[in-house]
Amino acid sequence: HPAGPPLAPRRSGGRVDLLLVGGGRVGGGSEADLHALERYGWHLGLAFQAIDDILDVTASTSAMGKTPGKDLLQDKATIVKALGLEEAKAWAAQATNDAVAAVASMSGTGILAALARDMLMRMH
Repeated sequence: HPAGPPLAPRRSGGRVDLLLVGGGRVGGGSEADLHALERYGWHLGLAFQAIDDILDVTASTSAMGKTPGKDLLQDKATIVKALGLEEAKAWAAQATNDAVAAVASMSGTGILAALARDMLMRMH
């Protein structure tokens, strides 16, 4: 499972985990909830970056909302470049599954699971 990105630093995925933990703290979440949100955010950020890298080589300008192929032209280190397209897709799916699993025991997190799954569907 993706414990961390196969390359560093993370780019577009940023530190989603910090945003979620901050929101959890403000909302009065327990330490267990904060830890689950941190894990969810970490894996969601990894999935987001992988999906962004995949779309950069597979999607049209209209689907992307930006010019695809820029990462390749700029010789950026990407998950696709590190793993290949099919392995990057599998890696993104695993990161998504890990995000969903991280909050599975929390109540009221169906929207977080749906967000992660919907993001993954952008690849298709």
